[in-house]
Amino acid sequence: MDPLEDWLETPQMNNRLLQYTVQTTTTMLDIVIILLLVALVIQFPIGILLYLDAKRLDLKNPELYWLGVIVPAGGFAVILYYLSERKTLLKNEPEMP
Repeated sequence: MDPLEDWLETPQMNNRLLQYTVQTTTTMLDIVIILLLVALVIQFPIGILLYLDAKRLDLKNPELYWLGVIVPAGGFAVILYYLSERKTLLKNEPEMP
């Protein structure tokens, strides 16, 4: 056997590798959770503004834009679509008496 393999298979090295793996996994999990929370904190007020703007423009189903925006991370695509197409989106039709 290779001396390096022998050294890697020692109990002390196995413990170190296991600790490093657990620490790295925990750190990555923490980063992902923080990034999702930051995305929600940013998207929530933008979703409210888009909903109010859609109501002001009298768009059909303004709540759909709100729901689309608060989806974590995917909401940024909805924000960009809404801002680029807001003049051409479907409006409420006046009700016929």
